[in-house]
This record gives sequence, C-alpha cells and structure tokens, in this order.
Amino acid sequence: MRMDFILISYAIVDGFCIVYTLAILFNLSDSVASEHEVKELRGLLFVYLAFLSSDMVGGLVNGGISATYPLLGAIASGIAVITASLGCFLWYRFVEDRLRPFHVVSKAYRIATCVPIAFVCTFEAASIFTGWLFYIDAGGYYRTTDLFNYLPGVINYLYLSVPTVIALAFARREASAPKRTEYLSYASSMLVALAVGLTEDTFPDIPILSLCVFMVYNVLFLRLFVRRIDVDALTGLHSRESLGRYLAKAMTETSGKRSLGLCVVSVKGMGAYNDRYGHLAGDEALVALAHAVDAASVDLDAFAARDGGDEFCLVVNVARHTRNEVEAEVRTRLEGARGDARGGRELPSCDIACSGYPASAPDAEDLAHPSGSKVLRSQPIL
Repeated sequence: MRMDFILISYAIVDGFCIVYTLAILFNLSDSVASEHEVKELRGLLFVYLAFLSSDMVGGLVNGGISATYPLLGAIASGIAVITASLGCFLWYRFVEDRLRPFHVVSKAYRIATCVPIAFVCTFEAASIFTGWLFYIDAGGYYRTTDLFNYLPGVINYLYLSVPTVIALAFARREASAPKRTEYLSYASSMLVALAVGLTEDTFPDIPILSLCVFMVYNVLFLRLFVRRIDVDALTGLHSRESLGRYLAKAMTETSGKRSLGLCVVSVKGMGAYNDRYGHLAGDEALVALAHAVDAASVDLDAFAARDGGDEFCLVVNVARHTRNEVEAEVRTRLEGARGDARGGRELPSCDIACSGYPASAPDAEDLAHPSGSKVLRSQPIL
C-alpha cells in the first residue's frame, strides 16, 4: 500500500509539472521573446514534456507492471533518459545563443557539439534492448550500470556546467546591469539544479530531476516576462516603459540642488542601412551602438534606455557632469564602436542631443522627448 502511495505521489508531481509546462507553452509568443528564442524555448519545453510523460509512466509501472512486462518499463525509462540528455543539450544551445546572439559559429563547431549528444542518445536507445546503460531487474525496478555514470552522466553535466561557467565569466565582465543580471540568473539557477540533481539517488521516491528542471524553467519564464516589461529584448538596455517609470520617479525625487539631464542618441539612416546590408546586420549595428551607450552610462552613472527603434537615451545627474562632459563621453564611446565594427561595414551615423532641466520641469513625458522645443543643443557626432 505504501508503495502505491509513493508511486501516485511521484506521478502527481510529474503531472503538476506537465500542466505548468503546458501553460508556459500556451503563453509563449513572439511578444515575450524574439522569434529565435521562442523557437528554442519551445524545443526545450516539448522535450521536457516528453521527459515528464515517460518519467511518470516509468514511475507508475516501476516494480509492478514492469516485472511482468520489462520491455514496457525499459521503453519508458529509455525515453526518459534520452529526453533528459536532449534537454541538457538544448539548454547548452539556448544559453550559448543568449550569451552571444550575433556570433556566427562554424559548421565544424556545430557538428562537434552535436556529436556527443548523438552518441549518447544512440547508446541510450540501444540500452532499451541491451541493458548497457540501464535495465529492468527481476523485480521490475529501473537500475543503471556503472557505464551510465561515465557516459551520459559526464556528457550531460558538461552540457550544463560549461554554459554555467561561461555565463559567470560573461557576468563578471559585463557592464550592463540588465545583461549581468540575466547571465547570473542562468548560472545561479543551473548551479542549484546541478547541486540538487546530485541527490537524486539519495531520494529515489522523489522526482528530483523533474523538479530541478521545473525550477530552472520557472525562473527563466518569469525572467522573460520581467524583461518584456523592463528590458529591450534586442539591445539589453532598459525599455521605453522602464525609462518612463524611472523619469517619473526621478522627477519627484529631484530637489533644487539636483537636476536631471537627458542625452539622446538618434541613429540616422537605419532604413537605408537595412536595405543595403540586411536586417540582421541592422540589428547587429543597433546592438553595437547600444553597447557603446551602455558603456557611457557606466562611466557617467547614468540610466540608459532604448526609447524607440533607432533612439537611445541617457538620464544623467547634471550636478555631477556638464553637458560637454556627457557629449564627449558618449561621442568617444560611439566612435570606439565604429572603430570596432566588423565585416567591413561602417556603423550608421548618429546625432546627439543633450538637454538639462531643473527639478521643477513639468512632467516626465516632456523630458523623455527632448527632440521638441526643449532641445538645448544638437550636433552630428559621427
């Protein structure tokens, strides 16, 4: 009777994870993330659903039906271990693409990273019939061999640990606070999952792996919704909505001794640039310019945001930096980005407009649009 209760409890946990994963899938659209990200996330979630379903079936037949029909238990276990390995590989690809969204890797590199997972999945599929990695014992229970820990165990942990280490390294040298937070979220959630996953054999009656993956995807999906509101998906800068909230709050907190200044960088000719080099190159150019603006914001202790398709904003404390200092810093960073441009393509030219406002400025919406009557100075810088 106790065994039945354990099996039912195990299946209930997996079932709960299935319902939650389906809810994520139904709410996953291009409005949450980019088209490429959504495609990768859907792949991760479909593989996770296949794992949960097979794990639930395997848990229910474990020790009972599997004793009479060992092949059924072996098939369910085989699907579970194969999808677990595929999930590790897809997570590696997802984090790698997020860390370097515009990095073009060679075909040889792609093949090299796919060979281990292909080898592991082939061995796992063969083990359904051969028992090389796992088998169903005489009592109908799932068991693994020593080879299981050395083959899929090591390779799967490499697929998970390598992007975790790289994410930590990227976070350490990333100047953008939103990007740094994103990288740390990848690393921290996976470090917890890896640590807890090591206890799976200690608690065989609890679906540890299912819960670990559930935690990681929960953190990731919540981050996507937060980023949708606060962070521009392409550049990693603060979004227009975040800029409005920041300005509204800053305007209420300013005093006579502190005033705000706004520096707007407008990218010129993006339409012609996209027509000439393609939209992917246009996105790369915007990201490069955004990184330059973000770097300037770190030096100026400013708030950086993307205010539109081809416009970036810096909110600065004019009590600390003069307009000339702000313009010089932004100009230097943008010229540096132009010098680092790859592929023989010059970055689009930009205009800069800096405006200073006293604490009594009427409202944040006017401050967010200095291209009108409030512009004090405008000049081309590239």
